[in-house]
Amino acid sequence: MDELYAIEVEPEVRAWLESLPAKHFLKVDEFVGLLAEHAPSLGEPYARHLGEGVRELRPTLDGAAIRITY
Repeated sequence: MDELYAIEVEPEVRAWLESLPAKHFLKVDEFVGLLAEHAPSLGEPYARHLGEGVRELRPTLDGAAIRITY
């Protein structure tokens, strides 16, 4: 298996993650896991390039589009 990318989480993001219901946390964790495995090649529908080195994860939680920039 290839080495995983390290994901650093800012304190504000960690607090938000900890506030999520379990099913939403698991969905975001799934996307973060994909990012750790496939960055920087992870593409849609999981992630999108915004420009100038900025990307976003794109999970949907109960029909709401959530965007997590990295």
